[in-house]
Amino acid sequence: TSDKKMHADNFLYVSAKYDGAGSNGSSFKQFQTVAAAIAASSDGTTIFIHSGTYSEALTVPADKSLCFLGEDKDTTILTGGADNCFYQSDSASTKVYKWKNLTIQNSVYGIRSKGASEYYVENCLFKNNGWDGTAPATEDQAGYAALWASANTSNGGGLRLQKATNKVVVMHCEVSNCARGLRVEDSANVTIQDNYTHHNLESGVYLADSSYAGSNGCSNVFVIGNKVEYNKNNGILLIGTRKGQVLSNSVLDNYNSGIQLWYSAGI
Repeated sequence: TSDKKMHADNFLYVSAKYDGAGSNGSSFKQFQTVAAAIAASSDGTTIFIHSGTYSEALTVPADKSLCFLGEDKDTTILTGGADNCFYQSDSASTKVYKWKNLTIQNSVYGIRSKGASEYYVENCLFKNNGWDGTAPATEDQAGYAALWASANTSNGGGLRLQKATNKVVVMHCEVSNCARGLRVEDSANVTIQDNYTHHNLESGVYLADSSYAGSNGCSNVFVIGNKVEYNKNNGILLIGTRKGQVLSNSVLDNYNSGIQLWYSAGI
């Protein structure tokens, strides 16, 4: 069974190579842009993105559950430029969002969503989001402070998923040379598994609390089987996390703590 048939019968197709004549989102007359497919989508649509490069800052609707499915992670490339590549702005959204088999690069955040019922991110590569890869002038605190203050960085990173009421699953992804790695915030039933996050300016895996004081944060968390290396802050950072397991991770040569917990309990 192909990936195309594993997700939904409600499909729209995108191809940067299609000449655009009579585009309707069908498998034979694909949309040229992901934005066009989003506009034409309905609740529960899977948007199948053929291999190609797509330079788009995409607004993800708060009232539609959507799956963004790439043909091949290595050849289906999306970039948001000076904006987030995927952005959902409604913290009260109750929809389900999925991303699979994509490279998301050269954006502020690769994916940023402020609310959902569930998130699934699988087999995606995030690189140079929130940071263009420019090295600091000096390999010390002053050098990195200057880099953070420069135009070479922004307040972004690989992904930032907020306020999932039911579930978050991030699996088999790679995050490298981003300002921040994998950030999940104020969410329930979170699984971060079998990812490789390395050479980011901040923590590789960050379970965040919007209050920074333990009153919010994530609950029922599993951080399992990840490889977390050479990040310029912590390897794994948990703030305000309530109940969870951090198991069988390889955490190596991060600049601050390998694993750091603030205001967390039941770990």
